[in-house]
Amino acid sequence: EMFPMFVLCDDESTSMDQLCRETRKIRMAHELKVAGERMVQLAPLDPLQAAAEMQAVIARHQVLGTSKNVHLSISRGMDLLLDRYTRAEAGLDTGLLSWPWPSLQEPTRGLQADDYVVYYGRPKCIPLDEPVLCADGTFQTIQKAKKVLAFTHSTQRLTPAKVVDHLDVVQKEVFELRTSSGYMARFGATHPILRPDLTYTETDKLHEGDWVGLVRALPEFPVAKDAITPRQAALLGLVLGDGNTTHTTPQYTTQDASIVRRLRSLTNDLGGHVSPHKHPLTFGLVGEGSGHKNHITTWLKSLGAWGKKSIDKTIPDIVYRSGREACLAVLGGLLATDGHVSKNAVMWNTSSYRMAQQIKHLLLRVGVVGSIGTVQTSASPAHAIRVHAQEQHEKLRALLPYVALPYKRNALRQLYNKSIKRKRHDDGVPWSQDLEDTINAARPKARNGSPGGAWPGLWNGFSVSKLFRRTGVISRQLLRTLAEKLKAPQLLRWANSDVRWERITSKRCCGVLPCADVTVQEHHNFVVGDFITHNS
Repeated sequence: EMFPMFVLCDDESTSMDQLCRETRKIRMAHELKVAGERMVQLAPLDPLQAAAEMQAVIARHQVLGTSKNVHLSISRGMDLLLDRYTRAEAGLDTGLLSWPWPSLQEPTRGLQADDYVVYYGRPKCIPLDEPVLCADGTFQTIQKAKKVLAFTHSTQRLTPAKVVDHLDVVQKEVFELRTSSGYMARFGATHPILRPDLTYTETDKLHEGDWVGLVRALPEFPVAKDAITPRQAALLGLVLGDGNTTHTTPQYTTQDASIVRRLRSLTNDLGGHVSPHKHPLTFGLVGEGSGHKNHITTWLKSLGAWGKKSIDKTIPDIVYRSGREACLAVLGGLLATDGHVSKNAVMWNTSSYRMAQQIKHLLLRVGVVGSIGTVQTSASPAHAIRVHAQEQHEKLRALLPYVALPYKRNALRQLYNKSIKRKRHDDGVPWSQDLEDTINAARPKARNGSPGGAWPGLWNGFSVSKLFRRTGVISRQLLRTLAEKLKAPQLLRWANSDVRWERITSKRCCGVLPCADVTVQEHHNFVVGDFITHNS
């Protein structure tokens, strides 16, 4: 009633052309109604004038909106309009809108009197410091992202996509989400997250126990020109583990002769050497020069790995741009220092929660999914990244060349030979109507009263929903078997999807923070802290 020619559409599958057609229909109906009321009043007084005006209205509507649709970037205008509308609804003084309206004047220049604009979407936004996964494998803030990884719904794969617009910074209520394996990220209240039916739900409408989509597998990223070598990455991993970079010279504390030998070898590559310190078990990493002129110090500073206490340590961005072997080398160095190989799991410990998330992501680069928990150390509680199950341990075999300690290498060899089964539905696919319909569509059709096709006895009186009955999840292995037996490639896409599904275990309000968003070409989604989210 307040906006008779506005179209309200909550269905994100609606195309722009459909919105334009609907807007055109509503506008025509409204204007024809107004014209009809005028005809009723005018006809008794001047029939010829009434007929002429009606013919003009009909002629104008025959061509209304037939020109090509144009997408306009008017985020500033929409923010201001939304603020005015919210204040007006609350009975507050809205003030006047000055004209020309700068944020709308330029993008709408050239619009004619009979043209119309479809306002669609709403700035959704994430906090300015949340990490966005880019197409080159690095993490950037939302304002610096130029090319990102996006989820392709038709193939269920991640693919590079171009950012075509950056929205302005706005103040938004923000929520922190954590999942069952320890993924964590913050989102604006209206920012949508991927759900099992491959639609998106706004963060403030999600609850603990809801399933959300995260990155399960990553493409091979290109190696950057400024990449570090695997041996440099191995040295970096050792320094991040037990090194101290808060003094003028990098220091390292260890009682293992094997690590000292590895440190000497790796430091020699950079033209430096390991020098005994006045304190027992502590060594200095000394390069040419001394103090802040030490070029090993300079190298660590250039990577952003200098001057951080253990609770603030992070894995430098260059590691993500240096290829799979560099990722393995850093993981191997960290395992040799702050890691542990038990009878049934491989574990990395760190007091830095940010680095725990980064270790979890590096494991994802080599096809391994870890879970973040806590462990009590002699000093204080620490974050522990654990990897369970034999098929996961087999993938960690690639770490062996980079683990300096012989006893940890032997323990890792023994572990991946053990039959440690993964929980059946740890990496399953939750029920959704779309998945159930896909399975039903692939079921063999009845012939002459018998089920026919593959596994004829299985489908007698069988309901697909029973596959999800106990846990609400179907295993990927069963989906692959169904796809093979039923010759259904659409099921194989679900089984081999790049998306991992996890339940939300906690949701916490973080107050109001400055946020921004992007518009992503074609796919209209991107990855934030390994969560798959929609764009604005």
